[in-house]
Amino acid sequence: MSKITATFFLVAFLASTTNALVKQCPGYEDSQMVFINGTVPDVIYIPGSFDMSMFVVVKEDGPEDLYMGLEITRLDPDLEVPCVDGIGSCPYDLCQIIDNFPAEACAILPQDCSCPLLANNFDLKGLPVEVPDFGPLTPLMIGSYVAKAVFYPLSDPSNELGCIEFDFTFAQA
Repeated sequence: MSKITATFFLVAFLASTTNALVKQCPGYEDSQMVFINGTVPDVIYIPGSFDMSMFVVVKEDGPEDLYMGLEITRLDPDLEVPCVDGIGSCPYDLCQIIDNFPAEACAILPQDCSCPLLANNFDLKGLPVEVPDFGPLTPLMIGSYVAKAVFYPLSDPSNELGCIEFDFTFAQA
């Protein structure tokens, strides 16, 4: 499984007929990256694929070292998903991920597939996400989760550029 696939899988930043809301974190309404709306499937099947959508306003050109800090919590009982081999509640190099987007994902962006993200409205509709089979680990991943993603430059992690929250459920296909 590639890092890109694993990142998209965990972000699920991101199937069923009912969609869960991706929402701006409270207190980030005036941030550099404003998440207007978006959807992720309520249920994400392992293995499987789905399309995600999100409308983001980037108010000013972003950094060359854009990162995303992802915190994922499994519900019932509440348990933070650890970061293991760069997958889970980890920091992710978004510039590297964007540089390696497949052609169909690049076609959705209003700019070249590279950093910095330029000031613009990003209307990301139908962004394809592949969810791999995790073999014997799949049954352990079945369940409901909440996630929070904070965006920041690696050179200045305290400079939080934006934040989203979403919830989802993993189910076996």
